[in-house]
Amino acid sequence: FVLQPLHCWPFSAAMLRCAGLGAMPDLAALVCQSVWADRSPCAEIVGSLPCLQQVAGLLVGRDEGTFLQTRLMLDNLAGRASDPACWESGLAADGDGAAGPATQCAREVLAKVLELGKRLALETGSGELASWARGLFNRAVSTSESGGRLFEWVFFEQAPAQFFPRLAARRWWQRDEAPLVPLVHALTEAFPAIRGEFLQLLHHGHELGEGDAYKMGWRFVPLWASGSGGDDCSTVWQGPWCDRDLPSLCRALRVAWPTLGSVGSAAVAVNDWHEAAELQAMPPGARLLLHNDGHNARLNLHLALLGGAGGWLTVGSETRRFGSDGAILIFDPSFDHEAGNDAADQERWILNVGIAHPDYVSGSLPAARV
Repeated sequence: FVLQPLHCWPFSAAMLRCAGLGAMPDLAALVCQSVWADRSPCAEIVGSLPCLQQVAGLLVGRDEGTFLQTRLMLDNLAGRASDPACWESGLAADGDGAAGPATQCAREVLAKVLELGKRLALETGSGELASWARGLFNRAVSTSESGGRLFEWVFFEQAPAQFFPRLAARRWWQRDEAPLVPLVHALTEAFPAIRGEFLQLLHHGHELGEGDAYKMGWRFVPLWASGSGGDDCSTVWQGPWCDRDLPSLCRALRVAWPTLGSVGSAAVAVNDWHEAAELQAMPPGARLLLHNDGHNARLNLHLALLGGAGGWLTVGSETRRFGSDGAILIFDPSFDHEAGNDAADQERWILNVGIAHPDYVSGSLPAARV
């Protein structure tokens, strides 16, 4: 698949000369004129977004179900980035050094543009776009504002919008690591019962899961999230899943999860889905494009329930396969990652459990730069 004819390669000064976008340098100057002088990547982002939208539009034409969400996200980012208020340096920090509204907006926009730029580079095979993304990363980690460095990222493939600099950074985690052993053991021991109850739901004709408007054929079943509240199974779990349909799964999770709010930990959730449990279905032949989950204070545990033989995960540059049902993969979703189902005619169902990063739960770290 060759992106021709396009006039925004390489992604440098020529980026601002995409077809029909000759006014973009003026717009960038207007939006970014008062922002962090020459240190800010503002103009680069504002100027590059139309080209990224153009590339995403071509991909949508090839495969709408896979790439529509990317295009819509870029459209939203273009609206945010073109607002000068997102970049105002006067709101860079409040009295205690925390990010103010403008700096937070700038960080969110920059991190997401970088993420989607890397995604488009991978999908198109463009070395020029890959180099542009690397340059934007380098610019971001060298840019300063009144509270310190704009980003404290270390790895190109780990660049979430919200970053805690002192959390252990590893792409993959092992199931025998001390903080994870109790939960892994409980799920492994209960797997025959968990899978049996799940298959019974499917075989009795239950239409499991909500559809995703941006991912054709995908389904998910939310079971629990950090914002759900409640202390007992019936109030924490959504609907009848715990008591009626999946009691073995509920019992196994409650052995060692959730970890936020546990004895000895004062850590609070970063967002409502910091710790969450969800069943997720991926159709045959489907892929989840390169992305990160927005912060590095969480790990993901994936337990293959059905179709594990066709399921795979790529984190950073390494791909691992489930191989069979009952297999468990644990990874840090703040790293760029992809997922897929290679099966020709079998859905892939997993249990996805979000676990607070062990270093975050311990509480011995500074506040994230949001």
